[in-house]
Amino acid sequence: MIQAWLVFLGACALIAHQIWRDRRTFPAFEALRDTASRQRAFRKWTLTSFIRYGVLGVAGLMLMDATPALWQLPANMEASLVGLCDATGISRRDITLFGLSVAGVVTLGIFAGGAAGFFLKAGDIPQHGVGALLARNRQEAWSASLISINAGLVEEIFFRAMLFVAIYHITGSVLTGMLGSTALFAVAHAYQGLAGILSSGLIGALFMVIYAATGALWLVILLHALLDLRGLVFLPWSLGWLSPEKETLS
Repeated sequence: MIQAWLVFLGACALIAHQIWRDRRTFPAFEALRDTASRQRAFRKWTLTSFIRYGVLGVAGLMLMDATPALWQLPANMEASLVGLCDATGISRRDITLFGLSVAGVVTLGIFAGGAAGFFLKAGDIPQHGVGALLARNRQEAWSASLISINAGLVEEIFFRAMLFVAIYHITGSVLTGMLGSTALFAVAHAYQGLAGILSSGLIGALFMVIYAATGALWLVILLHALLDLRGLVFLPWSLGWLSPEKETLS
């Protein structure tokens, strides 16, 4: 219990610091126009987030003796989920199938969202918020790809696994763990504005359901990475921003 509180409070402090820092640094990034500076920012974010969420996420799981959460739902949490299923008259198998169905719907949504890019124009993409993160040329596409894959890996370890386990140990409730970790995931995207918080909350809730239902963290890592790649790399490609002669958006 003490370890779980330490992990939870440390994670909250980390997220609060991230929000405070983003309020200062992200507007400066939005104003950048030269691709070299944007690529340096991408590489810096990738490294810092890998340490902040990936390394510290694994360390938090180790502190709580919950590293199995990286590949399956921990035994005590699985038992609680089975008990919840029994109380509601829903079988554990049905919950797993539901989680896989949600994963299928999310996958279809990712591909459908990617196809939507062919019907958009460059002027439809905002230059602020998450729109500022889209790759502007081929050089940036490599950096955006790396940050997308890294985000899928480390954010799922930190929010879907570590925080879920920590809040469960504190409250003894699987549902509270799911809601709490999802809320913190949404708030951590405050730099994207209210729309970003709400959309991140919805996406986080879907990923949380998939993980809790299937215990397959690798699956939500894959979906998260694909979702970010769809937005930051595939969408710019469908808009023609990644053509060989393209050097900058402006």
